[in-house]
Amino acid sequence: MTDVETAVGEAVSSAVDAGTRRDEGMIVRAQRAEHGLVIEIQAEGQGFEAFLRDLGRRMRSPRGYGVRIMTALMDSVEFSDRDRRIRLTKLLHEQASTLD
Repeated sequence: MTDVETAVGEAVSSAVDAGTRRDEGMIVRAQRAEHGLVIEIQAEGQGFEAFLRDLGRRMRSPRGYGVRIMTALMDSVEFSDRDRRIRLTKLLHEQASTLD
């Protein structure tokens, strides 16, 4: 579950950086789905995708890799609500084991 923790950390950090004001806060929801886990982070501000896209365009910026990290670690990363909500999905792959 370290991948999930890292991806959620990136999303929350991005929400803060994207202009979420202290008085607005953010909402984090986690829910077990039929075949995995779904986490949504919703915040006010300019929106995740626009902020992360613009940040990634800046030359010499050591930041702006959040979306790349999230998409590498999760099975699905979706933006909605004018890019103010990010939905991370991690499928739980059951490992088949055999007994000898």
